[in-house]
Amino acid sequence: MKPLVPDIRTERLLLRELNPGLSDWLFHQADPEEQQRFFGCASREALHGQVRRFRDSLVSNARFSFRHWLLVQAEDGTVIGDAGYHTWHIQHARAELGYGLRSEEWGGRGFMSEALERILQLGFGDMDLYRVEAFVSPYNRPSLAILHRLGFEREGCLRGHFRANGRQNDAWCYALLRPQWASR
Repeated sequence: MKPLVPDIRTERLLLRELNPGLSDWLFHQADPEEQQRFFGCASREALHGQVRRFRDSLVSNARFSFRHWLLVQAEDGTVIGDAGYHTWHIQHARAELGYGLRSEEWGGRGFMSEALERILQLGFGDMDLYRVEAFVSPYNRPSLAILHRLGFEREGCLRGHFRANGRQNDAWCYALLRPQWASR
C-alpha cells in the first residue's frame, strides 16, 4: 500500500515530499508507472535519470536523514524542480539545504524563493533545526541572491569543495540560524 504524504501548498506550488519512508516504498515497491507519475517524467529515460539522482544523493547514506520535496506547479501539475534538506544531523539540529530548478524554469519568477520560504518554516518548526547550511558556487548569482533574500549569512569559503566539469571548485558556506529566521 502506498504511504500517503500530503502535498504542502504554497501560493503557486505543491511541495510533494520524498522522505525516507516514501523513498523506500517508491524505489522498492512502486511500479515504473507510479514512479513516473510521482516524479512527473514524460519518459522512462527521464525517470531513470531522476531515480538515479535521488537514490545516489538522498537514499544511499544511512548515516544521515533527509526531507526533500519535488516542486510541482499547482495549476498544471508540472514538476519544475526540487528542494529540501540532506545531510540532516538530527542530533545536532542542523541540515544542509539543497535546491534546483529545471533550466526551462529559470528566469526570476520567484518559484524557488516561494518554495524555500515554506521549507525553512518546516525546518525551523517541525524538524526543530537550529542551523541550516547551504554551500554555493561563488559564480551562482541566482542562488546567492536567494540566500541573501532569505537572511543567510556567508561564513567562509570551502576550497575545492565540489567537483564539476572534471575539476574541483570552491564553495561559499552560508548559514541561517533559528534566531535570525525568527527575527525576520
